[in-house]
Amino acid sequence: MNFNRFRCIKNGYLLTLLLLVAAPHSIAQRVQIDSLNKLLVTGGDSLHVVVLNELSWIYKNISVDSATQFARKALALAEKTGHQKLIAEAYNSLGSARQAAGAYDSALYYLNLSIRSKVVGTDSSGLSNVLNNIGIIYDEKGDYDKALEAYFKGLRIAQQTGEVTVEAYILSNIGVVYKKQKQYTKVLEYYGTALDLYKKLHSSFGTTVTSGNIGSVLLQTGDYEKSLEYSRAAKKGYEELGYVRYVPYTLGNMAIAYDSLHQQETAESFYKEAYTKHLKFGNQYEAAYNGKNLVFFYIKHHRLGLAKDFADRAIALASKIGAKEMLRDSYRAMAQIQKELGQFREAYAYHLKFTALKDSLFEETKTKTVFELQVRYETEAKELKLSEQKVLLATNALELEQRNIQVLTLASASVVLLISGFMVYQYQRSKRRKLEQETAFQLKLSAAKLENELHQDRLRISRDLHDNIGSRLLFLYTAAENLADASPTQETEKAQQLSAFAKNTLHELRRTVWFINKEFVSLEELQLRLNEYFNFLVLSTSVQINLTLEADPSLLLRSPQAAAIFRVAQEAVSNGIKHSGATRLELTLSSSNDRILSLQISDDGKGFDASRLKESPGEGNGLKNMHVHAANAKGGLTISSGESGTTILLTVPIE
Repeated sequence: MNFNRFRCIKNGYLLTLLLLVAAPHSIAQRVQIDSLNKLLVTGGDSLHVVVLNELSWIYKNISVDSATQFARKALALAEKTGHQKLIAEAYNSLGSARQAAGAYDSALYYLNLSIRSKVVGTDSSGLSNVLNNIGIIYDEKGDYDKALEAYFKGLRIAQQTGEVTVEAYILSNIGVVYKKQKQYTKVLEYYGTALDLYKKLHSSFGTTVTSGNIGSVLLQTGDYEKSLEYSRAAKKGYEELGYVRYVPYTLGNMAIAYDSLHQQETAESFYKEAYTKHLKFGNQYEAAYNGKNLVFFYIKHHRLGLAKDFADRAIALASKIGAKEMLRDSYRAMAQIQKELGQFREAYAYHLKFTALKDSLFEETKTKTVFELQVRYETEAKELKLSEQKVLLATNALELEQRNIQVLTLASASVVLLISGFMVYQYQRSKRRKLEQETAFQLKLSAAKLENELHQDRLRISRDLHDNIGSRLLFLYTAAENLADASPTQETEKAQQLSAFAKNTLHELRRTVWFINKEFVSLEELQLRLNEYFNFLVLSTSVQINLTLEADPSLLLRSPQAAAIFRVAQEAVSNGIKHSGATRLELTLSSSNDRILSLQISDDGKGFDASRLKESPGEGNGLKNMHVHAANAKGGLTISSGESGTTILLTVPIE
């Protein structure tokens, strides 16, 4: 098994990945929580801050909401004491809790406040810890350059301050980033350095996990003998630590290594043992994966009866847990088995299932490709239009030049009309210069206008892809990469969440393409698109959303204006659900006699202090986006909020 990241702790509290592999309600953990709760009724405020922070870190892997509550209590108490170090640690805990909840902007905001508090308090201890947590957030967001920047900065500080444990954590996390980029030489370099540090620290857990990670990477590089060596060490370490649930992960890696080394009997034994133990411990996804490996193992060695038996099991298990990629591979294997058994009708049926599932899995990729081609076509069309206009202006300039030549010829051919010819020549020359200047000016002006239009379209398309599609695809990519590493009790739930999120992303992509393809959008169409989006939100929340149209439904808006109105409504409703705790949102679209379209969004949630958002830019990105969308539609945006309820008013001129 390959654990993705080592998360740093604070105050030397031994938590890290131990909580990721231990049962959420283990006896040791329960005793630990009880002991900390007892400390809350004794001691002073400073001790209570430390205890609340520790509880937040423990509950981060049990209940994210509880972790956030403990961290907020710690921060309130720390601010009461005025102790900068305690305040910094509380910000760190709160940032980590928000990261666990997937609220990355909020997490980065609090972690940066932690760094700022440490700088103000001239306390560099634990700074590398915070930078490691910032690196993890950027890693999960897929922003690998920023992740490495934070990791390396934290690594230098950890080396300077002698924080060897944190140094080992960061080295392991740097290896994770390079592994995603398939730079296996660098991965092994950083994993190897981390392993040496864990051995010096006598950290059995760190040594075990890192050994397993190295064994997994060596399979990718083809060094099977060394992979076996590290996998055996990891297997022994898990057994000695009592984490027998994770032993079959090492057995699966060892089976692949033995299979690649052509040690058939040994490989079969390890494949079967890994499959059986994964089933025993309820690791259904891993059991299906190892079952699929056994299928291809038996096909390769022409043992079709056993191959068919395990293919049936793999198909049943993959169908049960909704592992579509594994189900696709199992259908392909079964089609091959039936073909070799001479059962061509059955082989054809399984091949059809394989093809259908394969097409389904690639549908979103195809949609994205078509969209990219369409955007490229529209961009090239505008560039072609610009080129044609340049040609037309150049042709006019050439014709002008030819007329000037004719004038000069006539003037030189007539001596009698020398004076008049000279005057005509001067006049034509002056006129030519004026026309050339006007032509050049018109050429530059037309080119600038077209270039500006092209640039604005690119910005709008880029912003829509980045804000609404890019972040979703990065999340899907990261979630898909980490799905195999999730604990078994979370696999099915995460897979379902990932599927729902993918469907929502596909709808969002179709909405973006729809706005781009249309030149004008009626209010009726805009209302339908908004209601479609709100209906999707209502399925996953208890919030009531009502949209009222108080204008002519046939009223037409330009596509960029309609898109801006949609994005403002989308952002406002999203903020109302996520941050205000609203139970009801009311939206009204209306128009006035002076051709002004208004969108008003009101919620019954808790309000906010707009001045604080100006001081904390990380928390106000959503509101900034709304102002940008309003500006793009040549409109205005006002936001009013108090202790309860928030009202947002967008006004857009109807062109």
